[in-house]
This record gives sequence, C-alpha cells and structure tokens, in this order.
Amino acid sequence: RTELVQWAIRGGGDLFYLPSGAITAGAGLEYRSNDFIQINDPQYIAGNITGSGFKRNSSGSDYVKSYYGQLILPIFGGQWSWPGMRLLEVDLSGRYDDYSSFGEAYKPKISIRYKPFDDLTLRAAYSESFRAPSVQELFTGPLEAFNFVVDPVTGTQPEVGLVTVGNPNLKPETGYSYYAGAVWSPGSSDPEHSWWGWANGFTAYIDWVQITKHNVIQE
Repeated sequence: RTELVQWAIRGGGDLFYLPSGAITAGAGLEYRSNDFIQINDPQYIAGNITGSGFKRNSSGSDYVKSYYGQLILPIFGGQWSWPGMRLLEVDLSGRYDDYSSFGEAYKPKISIRYKPFDDLTLRAAYSESFRAPSVQELFTGPLEAFNFVVDPVTGTQPEVGLVTVGNPNLKPETGYSYYAGAVWSPGSSDPEHSWWGWANGFTAYIDWVQITKHNVIQE
C-alpha cells in the first residue's frame, strides 16, 4: 500500500499598478510525504508457490518540501503603448524542491509576450523541469515474470525469466523546454475602422516547441 500526506498554502494578487498595467505576484509552500509498504504472502517468499510474484517484503518513504513563486511585469501596455510597442510583458517564475531521496532542485521559467500591434501577439518561453522517481520505482521488491522472446537464429520463441526491482539510487528525470509562437487576428481590435476588418473572425497560429529530456527513468 502507499500512504500520502500533502498540504499546501498559496496566495497572490496585484501588488500595485503602473500605467502599463498591474504588477502581479504569487507564491506558495507545499509539503508532501509518501510511504510505500509491501508485505507478501509467506509462501511466495519461501518459494512454495509457483509462478511469478514478489519474493521479499519491501518498504520505503520519501518526502519533499517545495517553495515557488511567480512575478508578472507589464513593461509596456495600457497608457505606455504606441504602434510597434503595444504590449511587452515578462513572466518570471521558479520552483525549489528539497527531496529526502535525492536532494535539492531549483527550476526556473521565463516567458515573454510582445504585441507590436493590437492584432499580432508574439510569445516565447524557456523552462526547466524534473520528475522525481516514485516510491514504487525506488523501493519495490523483486517481481518475477516470464516473457517469450524470438531467437533470431533459430526462429524459436523460448520463454525467459524477467525480474523487475526498484532502484533506490535512481536520479530524477530532467527536462528543458523552448517555445516560440505567434497569433494573428486581423481586424479584431477595431474591425469597423481597420483595413483588415473584412477578415475579422479569422485567426492564424504558428507554434514551435522543443523539449529535451535527460536521465529518463522509463519510456
């Protein structure tokens, strides 16, 4: 069985206003503990039952303390805007985690939204991420099974034993994400007076995303 305990405190809102818009901030705290307990039939452990099964008891626990925050800065926009610089907004965020299983990690994210004109929005973002191994992946006892494989030489399909077991030395998966995109909505801001008013209701998107993973635990 697994036992999960989790609590979180979050808050945020507008801090103050500039002619370009509201500066918004948010932050939070989290705590999570996860216990894994595996108790098997004594006959499985003794080997008196044929077939696959766990061959020993196993248990383990992991806990994580997390802190995160976000700050949205409107550099241009509202009263501070003109053709070519209708809006420029920066979104900064980050998350810090302290795991009992592998230690500390800090992952940032930054995104930018820019509107040279009311009908065109350009966006870009960079972020880092990770996935910590679960308590099952860390502490599960040996699981025996049998699979058929194909012998490329003889063409036969012999049955072979397969043992799966948790690895307490697993490291977290890490990832790096890159994003760029644009949205064009011709005539949407003022269809009656815009040269593109005839195309009001049409929207075109273009997006590019790249995600790189390292230390992948399993596919």
